Amino acid sequence: MKDAIVRLGSGFCTGEVISNQGLILTNHHCGYSAIQKLSTTTANHLKNGYWAKTKADENNPEIKVKVEEKGMIEYMAHIPETPTPWKQGVQRYNGTYNEFTVCNVFAKIWYDKVVRDIAVRDNYCPGVEIPSMEEWTDKDARRCGNPSSEYGITLKKTYREIHGATSMNGKSKSPRDYRKSVCPVFVEKFNSDNSLKQVTIRETQGALNYIMNEKEVWLQTSGSINGNFNFRWSKHIKPETITDVYASWNPGADIYLNFKAHNETNKSVDFKCIVRFGKGTGFSNIRCDVK
Repeated sequence: MKDAIVRLGSGFCTGEVISNQGLILTNHHCGYSAIQKLSTTTANHLKNGYWAKTKADENNPEIKVKVEEKGMIEYMAHIPETPTPWKQGVQRYNGTYNEFTVCNVFAKIWYDKVVRDIAVRDNYCPGVEIPSMEEWTDKDARRCGNPSSEYGITLKKTYREIHGATSMNGKSKSPRDYRKSVCPVFVEKFNSDNSLKQVTIRETQGALNYIMNEKEVWLQTSGSINGNFNFRWSKHIKPETITDVYASWNPGADIYLNFKAHNETNKSVDFKCIVRFGKGTGFSNIRCDVK
């Protein structure tokens, strides 16, 4: 493989993979730190070099790199260089309820518009008491998994017994999209509340700083390893800086938080977050996913 990106210890260099066993050719300075770690007072590999005649003679320093892989099923003969190698994946980060204030804002509106709806209770949870906001939030909305309140368990079970493997989003055999009564209210509130916007920017910037600084390299993949396959490595990318945000919603979809941002070269790298249920719309696991 010609013009590969290799890493030996710290930093990245161009190199060439010349065997299917992982043998590479690269410049001496690229492997300097790794060679230094393997050298001893009696074996100065930096000065004298080292040749392993067999695999058993190889010295292997422990090298760990944090990689984020983003793939697509469609094969691309050429994967272009991009400042956003994560965009072909689903999301960069699955944000939990407790990490984003907007999840709590969305939950309160959903509770008032849907959970407290007597018609919903009578149709899907007859005889079950509607939980308090605190109980529903703790056992269903905040839960990273299936609902655990009596109301939530019964709602999901009954709804799917009647309408099939669907949720309260109007898709498949679901008779109604309950988001229609919630999302417009959220969007109006968010876009008119500057303090909520600033909190959201601060929380999202913190998440970005964590996920971007954690990833030492990015790997884009295309196709299938059993057929046509291609990949591209990208070096560490610093987190973008957020400057503004607004919320939007279209019928049949979830809420989008649209962030204006720029990278270290002041190039625009706007992105979105999605506020949604993770375990079935209306059932449990409200989250904010960073795209």
